[in-house]
Amino acid sequence: MKILVMPDSFKESLTSVQAAKAMIEGIEQASPDIESIALPIGDGGEGTTDALLHALNGYRVSAPCVDALERPTTSVYGITGDESPYGATAIIEISAASGLEQINKGDRDPLKATTRGTGELVLNALDRGIRSFLICLGGSATNDGGAGMLQALGVKFYGPGGLINRIAACHLSDLVSVDLSMLDPRFKCSAIKVACDVDNPLLGHRGATRVFGPQKGVTASSMPGLEAGLSRLADLLERATGIISRNNKGAGAAGGAGFALMQVSSASFHSGVDLVLDITEADQKIAWADIVMTGEGCFDAQSLNGKVPLGVAKRAEALGKPVVILCGVLGHDYGFNRLSCVSAVFPIIDRLAPLSNTLVNGETNLRRTTREIVKTIILGQQLAV
Repeated sequence: MKILVMPDSFKESLTSVQAAKAMIEGIEQASPDIESIALPIGDGGEGTTDALLHALNGYRVSAPCVDALERPTTSVYGITGDESPYGATAIIEISAASGLEQINKGDRDPLKATTRGTGELVLNALDRGIRSFLICLGGSATNDGGAGMLQALGVKFYGPGGLINRIAACHLSDLVSVDLSMLDPRFKCSAIKVACDVDNPLLGHRGATRVFGPQKGVTASSMPGLEAGLSRLADLLERATGIISRNNKGAGAAGGAGFALMQVSSASFHSGVDLVLDITEADQKIAWADIVMTGEGCFDAQSLNGKVPLGVAKRAEALGKPVVILCGVLGHDYGFNRLSCVSAVFPIIDRLAPLSNTLVNGETNLRRTTREIVKTIILGQQLAV
């Protein structure tokens, strides 16, 4: 029997690489005779860099930057090895520098949050000679329309008092003008792919502020001002470029950073999980396997919209392979009646415990559950003889 394990990260507990390792160990504990291969996967959110570097033999780079609240920090991005068929590409997650999880809940302030740090990571890669980028839009703490990122790349923003030195969402509604003439020419000529799993426009009831803002700290009282700021930014950028993209799918991703990339580059937008599956040549590995096992931290109704387990399951279904999903928590609304491409779903938590304990024990729980699932599969084969 041949098993392919293709997990996403288990949020706040295991990276996709760590999850894959635990699952492989569980398989080996169940039977040393089973062939198994690990292919960690991401969907464009946190952990995508780890998954791609694992598959493409890339390496990590640490670079100084600021976080979403402009505090000095050091963040990591990936560079695929030159031996990769895709050449040297920088893989930058917006969550690495401008991420929500790096900000304590009580400190989250979308009016002050900026994507500047993400732009600084891009600059670092440009200085290293990189001209190919995969930018992953997921998990940002920001609602600045990507203005901070653009400023780091050379764009100048002017308010009533003149040049704004450190732009954030609080400045957008009072913008007077935007100057794109100093945008880094190296970025303008770079090949850019964007991993984006939302189809929200920039503005309106499905826009960045109303849909994603509350989890970042947007309140009912701050929402109109933030929405007005994004609208003003859109007016100025669209006037400057002649490109109208505020209503495009994905423009509202990462607090409007998707819109910024649409305005100043020829970036192509892709489903995160499908892009990762294509880059890692997952179909070939799925075809090799008898069974595919995947998973994520919480499998619920939201998992049906562009998340790793369902993306993997659809690819496996097309190739006639059964899929088993493992998850930390199985939501009661996970939609079992809509999962014809999935053979079974198993939660891995073994006991009632505080969340902190459960997260720490993620590796043990995942290894054990994988082992017991494989033992059950072996039993089924024995009974079928």
